[in-house]
Amino acid sequence: MISENPVLLTNVHNGIDRLQPAHIILILAALGMLSYANAVFHPFVHDDVVFLEKNPNLANLDLEEIFSPASDPDNKLSLINKYYRPVLELVNRLLFRIIGINPHGFHFFNILLHILNSFLVYLVIRFVIGLNGLSLAAAILFLLHPVQNEAVACISGISNLVFAFLCLMSFYAYLISAHSAEGKKRVFLYGTSLMFFLMALLAKEQAVVLPLLIIVHELCFLSGFFGKAFKKYWLPIGGFLLVLAGYFLLRKMLFGFTLLRPADNQGELWMRVLAIPRSLLIYLGLIFFPHDLHYYRSQDILLPFLNPFLVMLLVACVILFLIIRTPRPHKTWMTFGMAWFMISLAPVLNIVPLINEFSKIFTAEHFLYFPLMGMLFFVMGAGIYWLGQKAKISYPVGFLAFGAICAIFIGMNMKQNAYWRGEIPLFERTLQFQKDFGRVRFLLAKAYEKEGRHEEAVLEDRKALAIMKGYEQKVQKEEVKEFYRGFIKGIHYHLGYCLDILGKNGEALAEFKKALELEADNGVVHYSIGLSYLKVGDIQNAISYFEKSLELNKGDLMVMNSLAVCYQEIGRYDQAEPLLRTIAEKDSGSVSARRNLEDFLKKRQDMTF
Repeated sequence: MISENPVLLTNVHNGIDRLQPAHIILILAALGMLSYANAVFHPFVHDDVVFLEKNPNLANLDLEEIFSPASDPDNKLSLINKYYRPVLELVNRLLFRIIGINPHGFHFFNILLHILNSFLVYLVIRFVIGLNGLSLAAAILFLLHPVQNEAVACISGISNLVFAFLCLMSFYAYLISAHSAEGKKRVFLYGTSLMFFLMALLAKEQAVVLPLLIIVHELCFLSGFFGKAFKKYWLPIGGFLLVLAGYFLLRKMLFGFTLLRPADNQGELWMRVLAIPRSLLIYLGLIFFPHDLHYYRSQDILLPFLNPFLVMLLVACVILFLIIRTPRPHKTWMTFGMAWFMISLAPVLNIVPLINEFSKIFTAEHFLYFPLMGMLFFVMGAGIYWLGQKAKISYPVGFLAFGAICAIFIGMNMKQNAYWRGEIPLFERTLQFQKDFGRVRFLLAKAYEKEGRHEEAVLEDRKALAIMKGYEQKVQKEEVKEFYRGFIKGIHYHLGYCLDILGKNGEALAEFKKALELEADNGVVHYSIGLSYLKVGDIQNAISYFEKSLELNKGDLMVMNSLAVCYQEIGRYDQAEPLLRTIAEKDSGSVSARRNLEDFLKKRQDMTF
């Protein structure tokens, strides 16, 4: 047994300390591929379909178009937090140029980027604390921790990976330029660091925290910071602040605001603030006891806040006690780590609202991707002193415990990857923990419908409808009511579609009409109602709805064809013929379109004779 061979363990310890960066990359690559290998074979899922598979602009590499803000139609429901992520868009389009619309290639790139980020974590921690083996252990935990799964196994999680990569590159380049390099190399690395910071800002808004992280690093690890070190460290930090100011100015010019608009409802703002302790407890629980991992993780701001506040206060006191009672250098690691964790998590603590629906706010697992590095600093400092030096836990025990944790994490990731194999397992998993989530029930209904499971889709649609109607009745502001009515309309329509396939024509027609009540000028709904009437032989009503649909969607060949069929059925050949000719002309390559016109002309000629 390894625990019975202390000499062997000493050799292992010394061997780890002598590992070179190339060896580190190979170790991280092997562990990363083992942990995420089964994710590579999964298709595009949910957001991936919208942003990649069905994105009509994905093949366009026009930089002017990429860096121009997306058009924002004038509506009352515009986002509070307006995204502007041209660097992320550029990455996706370059990937498309290289691998095409291949989900396996996108998955593989996510895994490679996560491995690379883990290597950067190793480089940063080694630079800060100077211990090779400990830095490798932290990088492995960053790589394998199951809370990272949502950012890695989900293709759309690439935003977290790209933003973290650029921030870590900027931070590492700054560390070398400020504390190691001299002369031209120092200037070059400093400029490189600023460039990566700007790119990070244009990849994801959370990058705004980087200058503060750099300031905290200098405060924690340097002495005399406010004296003689002013010129050496404050002035370079000023460059980051200038880049940040320029970014805010750009957003102001593009959108009329920086990162958030003033809150309309101060009461709701305070509820979100009071929910922060519960959010922090959720995040800490996910890091130290990862369990029940799932997509669309949320918490309800209407839940009582006093108990979470008191528990979080107790946790904060324990953390503060540990930091105070821990000697240097471990105290410094812990302080810097906790500051990194809190600062990098701050943008997603719902001061800027990240609302799923009604009173449910995001506490998504991918929010922890970048902050996790700070917690690793804290754990290293606390663990080495309190467990190693105080509790006298031996190196063999620690080594075996670390190996066991890594093995458990790999197994958890493999299991978690499987939920991303399709929308049905993904949303079913979410609803195990968040049963009253209307949007996810609707998404699951649509996933069931795609797989031909229409009876299950109907059940989920009805549940989603009840939840959304409840929200619509509870909210006061008309524009928010309108938001939920949009969901209600969509659910009614989808429910009607599934009922129609199941042969329940009367129920389907009723659902279509409910959808039409909420949007009278929807040509698709008019067409569906027309088809329902056509199926039961009510030609006149079918014609009425088809004509309205064609009026709303001029040039729709499918509507034209259905309307032409109805006109023929009641002998209105003069109205049917121009529709069929238009279809044949616009769809000149269609054999069926030509055949329909030929059959119609032949039938009409026969009737003439």
